[in-house]
Amino acid sequence: MEKGTGLVVSREENNETIYFEVEDSIMVASYTVSDSYDTLYGFTDVIPTYKGGMQEFYRGISKLIRYPNYARRNRIEGKVFIRFTTNKKGLIDSAKVIKGIGGGCDEAALEACIKQTRWIPGTRKGKPVKTSLVLPIIFKLT
Repeated sequence: MEKGTGLVVSREENNETIYFEVEDSIMVASYTVSDSYDTLYGFTDVIPTYKGGMQEFYRGISKLIRYPNYARRNRIEGKVFIRFTTNKKGLIDSAKVIKGIGGGCDEAALEACIKQTRWIPGTRKGKPVKTSLVLPIIFKLT
């Protein structure tokens, strides 16, 4: 890498190649390319944003989620982390729980996130790109 600028490439066991673009020793983009040549960005110029902002996203989540009865009875609280992918059109392509708390909270959080479809796609060099995001959904008994 010359003068802290270049491309770092890492080949993973799952047949994906991860690229890190670096300019002046600062990472400016990272993306994964699968064997099917599908590119998924994890770090972009502009991250995907929910139409109306993140406050609106979480307001929608709170309307969609019902605290699971089992979790309520067993006083289960905590954060569920959901990883999801927005495509070039801002639609959610896939979503999964990457860290859960159980008691039905994981499923409730995942279902609510999937229903929140109003995303503005992330961009790289001014063009919409497929992007991966991780968001926490908090379950707290009052």
